[in-house]
Amino acid sequence: MEPAPNDEEPTSWDELYNIDLMPSELFLKFIKEIQGFRVGVNLEEVREFFTRAYGDCIESLHMQEVPPDEQSLFARIVFRSESAIEIILSGMSKAKFTINGKHVWTRKFVPKRLKPSLPPTPQVNLPV
Repeated sequence: MEPAPNDEEPTSWDELYNIDLMPSELFLKFIKEIQGFRVGVNLEEVREFFTRAYGDCIESLHMQEVPPDEQSLFARIVFRSESAIEIILSGMSKAKFTINGKHVWTRKFVPKRLKPSLPPTPQVNLPV
């Protein structure tokens, strides 16, 4: 998948999910509220956090599209190399970070695949 121009957010859900499984991608989930207060992490906070902690490692960053008065609940980061994922997760399946006081859970990105549809079950009429 080609990154969005200027590393901007994807323009549609199809663009966000229309990718091949790549081992160099992380999925981030943001905590929506802490003690009743709405919190959010924005694109620049995420980019700055990972760049400061791990260097210039981000290929592209895609935040969930939401209306201006709402906050993204998740994002996807494509890293320049698979080794960045191993370093960030430290061999674990998921990790929790705090970005500017906001909690962020991260794990390897696995795109949802459409399940193949099963053929309809034939109706069997049993004698009564």
